[in-house]
Amino acid sequence: MAITSLITTALCQTQRSYNEDSLKVILEGTGEDTSRVNTLLKLAQSYFFKQPDSCFLYSRQANLLAKRLNYLKGVQESQYRIGESLRLMGRYTDALKAEFDELE
Repeated sequence: MAITSLITTALCQTQRSYNEDSLKVILEGTGEDTSRVNTLLKLAQSYFFKQPDSCFLYSRQANLLAKRLNYLKGVQESQYRIGESLRLMGRYTDALKAEFDELE
C-alpha cells in the first residue's frame, strides 16, 4: 500500500496545475454535463496538495454529477480524487473505503 501511495503522489505531482480563478469562471458557464464534471475535476486537482479539503469538496461535486449523468470516467476519476484527498487529510480508513469503492 505504501508503494501505491508513493506512485500516486508522484503521478499527482507531475500533473498539470490549473488557475483556480479561471476554472471557476469556466464552471459558472457550464451546464449539468460532462464538461462541468471535467472542470470540477481540474479544480480538485489544482487544490490537491495545497488544500486537500477543497480537493475533496470539488471531487465530491464531480462524483455526484458524474453519477447522475452516468459518466463512468468522471465517476472513477472523482472517486479516486476523493480517496486521495482523504488520505492527505489523514483520514486513512475513509480513504481506503473510497479507493475500494472506485474498484467496484
